Amino acid sequence: MVDKVSKEILDFLRGSEDPIVYLHRTEEEQAESILENGFRFFEWYTTTDASQYDDAEIEFWDIRRTRDYGECTVVLGVSKALWELYNVLIEKHKPKLLAQRRRNFLFELISPEMVKDYPNNLYVLPVQFVKGYCNSSENLIVHNPKFDPGYLDDGEFLEEAIKAYAERHPRTKDKGLPIPKLPENRVIEEIPCFDPDNEDHDVFL
Repeated sequence: MVDKVSKEILDFLRGSEDPIVYLHRTEEEQAESILENGFRFFEWYTTTDASQYDDAEIEFWDIRRTRDYGECTVVLGVSKALWELYNVLIEKHKPKLLAQRRRNFLFELISPEMVKDYPNNLYVLPVQFVKGYCNSSENLIVHNPKFDPGYLDDGEFLEEAIKAYAERHPRTKDKGLPIPKLPENRVIEEIPCFDPDNEDHDVFL
């Protein structure tokens, strides 16, 4: 066991401009599975953290997240070129896309494999975007020899993925917003607007 995060661990966890680094805390068994099978996620930004640049911040979050979620930190990386290509293609196809895009969108596009038989979409980020994992308490670093943050940095692949997404989620002709679909037997109760002249309407401050 070590009392302080080593320089090697700090360097491994440190953020960079290229690739852009994200961290996920978990147990060693899960870290090994991610290294072999890819990273599964429902919502990217609720299960990962953007890596920090300052040593003190890296160490603080490593200690805090490790205590809450597990002893290992999985490091994920996406190349800057892939982000730039994504932004260009999004602008190009904006008229065909929903007006409101989720922050997860890039990660969903580069995670073409989805786990079947789940009630919600469970995406699998390819192993090429997994840099490896570390255990700061044991001063252990495990590198992924397949790490390639520019994997799928292909204009044709991303463009086809965006087109396919637009076809599955078409805009309406009037406002360009998705048409809401309700489950069967779902009833929405109308909520009256507040009327200051109506004594039956209470106000809570």
